[in-house]
Amino acid sequence: MIVSHVKLSVSLPANAPEEMAEEWAKQLKDKAERIQSGIDQRIPDDVHFQSGLAEPAHKKFREYVKPTFVSRAGVSGQGIVNGHLANLGRSFQKYRDGVAAAFANGAEWFKARVDASKTAFKEGVAARTLLFTGTKRGERGPAPIAALWLTGDPITLRLLRAGDTVIEGGPYLICPETKKPGLKAMLNQRLIQAGIEIIKSGMDAAVITAQNQLTAEQVQGFVDPTLDLIPFSAAGDSHVDYIVQDGNLYLDIQVSKM
Repeated sequence: MIVSHVKLSVSLPANAPEEMAEEWAKQLKDKAERIQSGIDQRIPDDVHFQSGLAEPAHKKFREYVKPTFVSRAGVSGQGIVNGHLANLGRSFQKYRDGVAAAFANGAEWFKARVDASKTAFKEGVAARTLLFTGTKRGERGPAPIAALWLTGDPITLRLLRAGDTVIEGGPYLICPETKKPGLKAMLNQRLIQAGIEIIKSGMDAAVITAQNQLTAEQVQGFVDPTLDLIPFSAAGDSHVDYIVQDGNLYLDIQVSKM
């Protein structure tokens, strides 16, 4: 017997990317002085530059150069690696000059680069995270709505959006009262993570099934056994599944009793 069933749309909140990008840029620019101070504390001298930046960078570079490689100029792979390390060893002053220039004149260059990065930030957050989280001041996304729905919070009904559909029942508490905070936190994070993986895969069916099953197993760990619910599983009678319908992604939540 189905006691609760809702289908939540995965969609981008209106105007949210622009607003979030502006807020992100403002916060970062306001922290310019603190960021510079943190850089100075972490890399205060040549010794820290070598251990904190030069050596890790050289280690990564070395992985991409085959020892047997010989360049057109006749330089061996080992010679290229040695030259790279020598150049890094002489780079501390150049690094310090770069940091000083970035934060000179009220961090003018740093702030300009932040503004130039707003488009990339908007595209990144819109294409992935924001689809599932929504915004705090605007529409909530499917992940936080789901977390409230399965902890029986009546406020959930006021948060439903135009693309959401209540099919049966309403918000339903599936866990003991003492486990509500844990279930909310876990489910919100799990659904964001699962959603991003699904988007990255191009909504591949196998990825969707694997992510849905992982979600079901984690949700089942919170279920109150006295409720006699059918165990959660991907595409089961009780589920928290991402599904694709007509090319669109939805989060389908169903709770069923024995």
